[in-house]
Amino acid sequence: MLTEPNASPIPGDRDRKDMVAVITDEDFERYERDLPAALSSAVEGFPVPSSDLVARSLARGRQRRRARTLRRSALAVVLVAASIGGWAATYGGFGRSSSDSADRTRFTSAADVRRELVPYLMEALPREGC
Repeated sequence: MLTEPNASPIPGDRDRKDMVAVITDEDFERYERDLPAALSSAVEGFPVPSSDLVARSLARGRQRRRARTLRRSALAVVLVAASIGGWAATYGGFGRSSSDSADRTRFTSAADVRRELVPYLMEALPREGC
């Protein structure tokens, strides 16, 4: 209880004199006497664990491990399939040779690219200069 009108109600405030607790021997003995009864009354309110608690927890753990292993295996299969598919598409693994992929492009060499791009770039530049 606050004894001063200007005392702070914040716990841990060093200006408060009434925050100091003095425990006497009588208080400690009463605490020792009442603690076991208070603990046993608190425990009585909890339900007892079911008899198959351990068996259910073991089955749940196995199920989680299997699901985790299945997810990791599926991820590994997807990554391997993607890498094999990418390799096969790049290096002609699906019945095409690597020269077939070059035939699909319009430019076959760097000189052709230069010849085509120079007129477009000249048109993009201002005619009078900077």
